[in-house]
Amino acid sequence: MNCYECKRPIKETTKFCPYCGAKQAHYKESKNGNSNYNKVYIGIIAIVVVIVALFLFKTNTSDLEKSAVPLVDQILQNQYDLDYSCESVIITDKLGDNKYSAKAELDDGSAINITIEHYPKKDKIYVQIPYQEVLFLQ
Repeated sequence: MNCYECKRPIKETTKFCPYCGAKQAHYKESKNGNSNYNKVYIGIIAIVVVIVALFLFKTNTSDLEKSAVPLVDQILQNQYDLDYSCESVIITDKLGDNKYSAKAELDDGSAINITIEHYPKKDKIYVQIPYQEVLFLQ
């Protein structure tokens, strides 16, 4: 590509001739200018997706925590014949696809470690209280 004014060779992306300073009619803006905007939009979309995913995970786990409370009560009172009530369950770690470790806070202020398994397709929740945790309560 040559300058329209002085006819010297210039790049296609040159807006003004470096030799004579003439404005070039064939000037094509580099596509890199739009890539910054695209990066910003992609970044914003990624942040929104992460926030939505965290919200859905937190909502799902808080429902799971609430659903586990009566199950902990039932196990402690019926299976182990203990006079404790579960006040709340707090999920502490995700162990796998459907398995969580959690702490069950009891009415006397103590806490025991439990495991929760959740199968949403079957709408089933299983709670396990390790026997070692029950021994601490007796």
